[in-house]
Amino acid sequence: MVCVPDRSQPPRPTKPLRRRSWLIGVSSLTLGAGLATLVSIALAAPSVPVPAPPSTAPPLTCSHIVAGPQTVSVAWGRIYQSPGCFFFSGPGTLGRDDQLGTSATLTNTPQHIELRFGAAAFSGQRSGERFSLTRRSRHEFSGVWVVDEFIDGRFEQIRRGEQTCRGVRAHYRYRECSGDGPCREGCTISGELSVTGM
Repeated sequence: MVCVPDRSQPPRPTKPLRRRSWLIGVSSLTLGAGLATLVSIALAAPSVPVPAPPSTAPPLTCSHIVAGPQTVSVAWGRIYQSPGCFFFSGPGTLGRDDQLGTSATLTNTPQHIELRFGAAAFSGQRSGERFSLTRRSRHEFSGVWVVDEFIDGRFEQIRRGEQTCRGVRAHYRYRECSGDGPCREGCTISGELSVTGM
C-alpha cells in the first residue's frame, strides 16, 4: 500500500526527523564500536583445533591373485563407446543382456585363465605373465547378432588404497556382427580394467 500525504494540511516541521536521524547515527556508532570490541576479543582468543569427523568409508583393500578359482574385484576405467548405439554386453550397465560388473570369478593356472562374470565367461591361454581371453555370444534383435569380446592383459602389481597386490591389468574390446557374416566397424566398446583378489 502507498500512503499519499494530505495536500490540504500544512507540511509538518522537519526538526524531529533530523533529531531522529542524529539519534540513529549515534546508535549506529555505539553498535559499531561494540561489534569492533567483540571482534577484537575473538581475534585475541587462542584458536582451538576442531577434530575432523571420523571417516565412514571403508579403506580400499586387496589380496593377491592366486592359483585356482578365486573371487576377484574388477575396477573399470577409460571406457569409450560408439555414440548412438546400444550394446548386447559390456562393462557395468552398458550391456543389454550381459553386464560385466565389479566382481567376478578368476580361475588361474600356468597355462589357462578363465574370468567369469556370472554366466558370461572369458577364457584363453596364458604365456608367462601375459594372457588373451575371448568370449563369443549370440543375441536377438530383429535377427541374430554375434558379439565378440576380448580381454588382453598381464600380471603386475596393482595399488588399492594403501595396499599393493599382485593382480591383473588388461584392455577390453567389444564388437558385434549382424548374422554370421564378417564383422563391420560399427558399434564398439573399449576400456581398461584391473583385477585383484578381494
